[in-house]
Amino acid sequence: MIEAKHREILKKYYSRNYTKDVLENLRKKGIESQQNTSFTPSYIRMVYRGEVSHPEIELAIFEVFKKYKAKHEKLEAEKQALLQ
Repeated sequence: MIEAKHREILKKYYSRNYTKDVLENLRKKGIESQQNTSFTPSYIRMVYRGEVSHPEIELAIFEVFKKYKAKHEKLEAEKQALLQ
């Protein structure tokens, strides 16, 4: 389950369309709901908020935010290089 302490860390790299990226990550892995359909964005948000637990979606969320963090750090490094 994604806890408040996890969300606090993830919030630094939050993107408004993270659910779209998480859904894409799940689709690439072939992970679907029990009805063999894609999960809904609202369900992904519920997992992110810690209202429900789903290990595969939680892992996908962390993977997406890891990409966001890498992108953020790259942009910060480029910005610092330009300012020096």
